[in-house]
Amino acid sequence: MQPVNRSIGAPNIGTEGTVRFHPDVESPPRRRINASVVSAIVADHIVAILGLALLIAAGTVAWVIHTPRKFTASVTVAPVGNARQLNIPSSIAGSLLGSMNSGIQATPVFVARLARLRAVLDAVARRTVPGRQQTIIEGVMRRPLAEIDAYKFPMELDKQLQTTIDRESGTVTFAAALADSALARAIVNALVEGVSTTYTRAMKSQAGALVEAQAARVDSAAKRVRQAGSAVVSFGSANRVVATTSPLWVEQQRLQENLTIAQNIYTQAITELENARGKAIEDAPALVVLDPVPVALTPRGRGTIFIGLATFVLAALAIAAFVLVREAAVNVYAAGDRDVLRLFASLERLPLFGKRAVHWFVRA
Repeated sequence: MQPVNRSIGAPNIGTEGTVRFHPDVESPPRRRINASVVSAIVADHIVAILGLALLIAAGTVAWVIHTPRKFTASVTVAPVGNARQLNIPSSIAGSLLGSMNSGIQATPVFVARLARLRAVLDAVARRTVPGRQQTIIEGVMRRPLAEIDAYKFPMELDKQLQTTIDRESGTVTFAAALADSALARAIVNALVEGVSTTYTRAMKSQAGALVEAQAARVDSAAKRVRQAGSAVVSFGSANRVVATTSPLWVEQQRLQENLTIAQNIYTQAITELENARGKAIEDAPALVVLDPVPVALTPRGRGTIFIGLATFVLAALAIAAFVLVREAAVNVYAAGDRDVLRLFASLERLPLFGKRAVHWFVRA
């Protein structure tokens, strides 16, 4: 009897179907997988690959068709800057001072940020849908209000909103896409109203603080005017005749200039105080609606053809990859690699379908 060459790493299937490792059994040569082998494997399973991909695509298309079509409600608004700016010369310093003293401005970015505030979204979520005994958050989450945690109101509503800023025209568009057209319309209209209310409240709060500051400034300016006037009167009483080239004349001019400056400051303070009082009581809108929500909303397209084709291609690629991975696993398993055999032996010990799944995957 001639000796038999033995090498390490060949698998053996026991009587009970479990993988056993025998280090003294000859390992079959491992097959090399190249482009031709891959093409052959795919060609052998092309019918199954295309059939399963077509079945998955058909199921996806059926699910898309069964899903209710969404309606998009959108409104385009333009911010209104109603803060009064100071009359400062057109220069770099004047521009900087003007921007610092103009107060809150309803810029498109600022309006878009207001629409994402938790307080604004929470107020919108608690609004009632017109014509229904239902709040907006109940319609969005399809649950009673008592079963919804309050901290979820802004998060869930923010998922349904989309804000677009057109920097060239300075407009802002709010949109909501839902299967319930009335609910989408209610969300957008309530959001515009909430943003306007929040901005107006902030403007009035700022104006109220500005009134207090300007009132203190007026009192200080009035005191300065009285002091400057008293100094001019005292100088005139003490000096009846003043020569135009004497030091007393220079002092008289200085006192008169101080009085003039104090009077100008007082006049400016009075003007700004009245402006602040006007802003505190005015109710100018922060947003002007340019394109309101239409009465009949246009349904959004489902994109059924694109979704079907994309699903078919992706499913075919995934199934083909699975077939190639399975063939590679069978190849490695047949080579009797020690680590691979240990892995499969561990997988066989998994409960329920471990052994059957391993045997099916490697065709044992």
